[in-house]
Amino acid sequence: MAKFTAMIEWQVQASWFELDSRTRLDFTRQMQEIIAGYPTVRFRWFDAEAWTGKFTDFSLCEFDELDVYNSLWGELRRHPFLATPYAYASRVLMGMEVLAPEPVEEPEPSASPPSCSACGHQLKATAKFCGACGAHRKQ
Repeated sequence: MAKFTAMIEWQVQASWFELDSRTRLDFTRQMQEIIAGYPTVRFRWFDAEAWTGKFTDFSLCEFDELDVYNSLWGELRRHPFLATPYAYASRVLMGMEVLAPEPVEEPEPSASPPSCSACGHQLKATAKFCGACGAHRKQ
């Protein structure tokens, strides 16, 4: 499981769609090669304009090391797709997954309450000393 996740909302510009399909395919392959050079970053791209109307696409990146993620974006920003720009990141949401703490196992209540080893007086489960004789409770 990845430590960090980033969701990047993209605005793909009309100029991208004005490029011929061969150039778009070539740029897409080049960007996929850059991303493949960072195997510890899981990068997925999604089309969104038909559903949100607020952004055209979005990406999810899952990773454990911020430096690696940052290096990936340094390379991607120098590619013509982002440098021209044919697209720009309109918003980035990034966070760490919050894991639930491991449950602490409570000891099973004993069938009979504890008693003082010195006088036999019944003790509360949390007692450290016997209220009747003052003896220290043995655990």
